[in-house]
Amino acid sequence: MTNGEASIRITAILVGSINSKHIHHIDILDVIKWLPCTFLPLLGFSVGNDISAPCIELRDSECKLVRRIIVQLEKPVAFSKGCAVIDEDYNTGIGQLLTRLSPDYLYDTDLRVILKHITRGGLDCHDFEEKMSYIIRGFDCLGEKFKLGTQQLTKYLDTSQKDTVRTVLKESFNRIRVEAQNAENAGQLLQSSCLSRIADRALNAWNTDRNFGLEVTELLTKYGFPDAEIAAKYYNSQNSRTDWITTLNKYRGRPMHPGYFDFESEFDIKDVSIVARHLQDILIRIILKELRYDGTYRPTIFIPENVTLSQYAPDGFIAEWVTPSTPAFALGYATEQDYEEINRREKKFKERIRKILLKRIKTSRCPESVGNLAAK
Repeated sequence: MTNGEASIRITAILVGSINSKHIHHIDILDVIKWLPCTFLPLLGFSVGNDISAPCIELRDSECKLVRRIIVQLEKPVAFSKGCAVIDEDYNTGIGQLLTRLSPDYLYDTDLRVILKHITRGGLDCHDFEEKMSYIIRGFDCLGEKFKLGTQQLTKYLDTSQKDTVRTVLKESFNRIRVEAQNAENAGQLLQSSCLSRIADRALNAWNTDRNFGLEVTELLTKYGFPDAEIAAKYYNSQNSRTDWITTLNKYRGRPMHPGYFDFESEFDIKDVSIVARHLQDILIRIILKELRYDGTYRPTIFIPENVTLSQYAPDGFIAEWVTPSTPAFALGYATEQDYEEINRREKKFKERIRKILLKRIKTSRCPESVGNLAAK
């Protein structure tokens, strides 16, 4: 598949048992009831690609085909290099993740959708804006599920302030509605419709406001992840005109409206990439913690050149590897001073290794090969 010979292949089989008395009377609704539907997007989340099933085969005790149900489960996109969350070359975490899946999540629609958003947000076949939009949708699904990211704008106002706001907005509503009626009477139907919508917004402007940056921050707090504090300190240290939450809100809006990032004049592609990868990594860790997976995974964050992240994760890259003491550059937010310090440490480390190898040349049976390694 990686060489382009095929976009879809059967690479695995999910096996289970059912009551043989019903084998000839099963329809698609029955299949949905007993098939662990979350397994497919969860497996796709693990390997970094959409996973589907073209059919269901019912076989007897001797493995002879009795019936085949043709049904497309989890329609996938064509195969593309993706972002594997769990690398089976280093551990057997996929089996652990599937085994520990709670029965409560076997048919959870929200989880299935979020898993697919994470997977598709890492596919190389999608352009930058598409990847970002998938990541944003994943957060929005979680925010909607837990009712996060919504601000009650009048929450901190006293009674007098609330009355003043309500009166002013009511007056604005009435005046705009009059203009809308005048436009309608004059045959300006489009203008009348726009004015009516503006009036409705003015009347409800004091109720609630949805904030993506706040949504992400509240999710991090809910799961005990300190990323928001780390990122906020980084932005403060840079004397940036915007804070981390404002930056998230700004980056959220561009893939949706107008649908692209203007990297030529407005946005820095490196900065946007760092935030996008960090957001995807946060989303992955939230899901792993929610599913109570305590194995390791592969971080998706932007790794600065010459940085060895393992020194910040002594227990391996588990869902909670980021701690309050984790430096911002380990999450991808590196200043020029950070890069200088990273390069200095890298040179010092290489020099120490070189001295060790040179010291072993005298006692090695193959001094020439060790000398070549030291030279490198």
